[in-house]
Amino acid sequence: MSYFIYHDKVTPAAKIHRDYCGACKGGRGMHGHQNLQENEWYGPFESKQHAVQAAHTRGIGSLVADCGLCRP
Repeated sequence: MSYFIYHDKVTPAAKIHRDYCGACKGGRGMHGHQNLQENEWYGPFESKQHAVQAAHTRGIGSLVADCGLCRP
């Protein structure tokens, strides 16, 4: 299992997802694409801890929460 970060640049917010999550779909998202001006997927990461560290490295660590669907 791997983990991904979804960064919504509009709201701004970030969520950590498990790779099998319906909202994540292995980092492709539920719509299957990214609009880099509005959102971005990061990953895969081998653990939730690695995903959280990556979020802090990218400066979005204070915005990160767990996905409410897959609850990583």
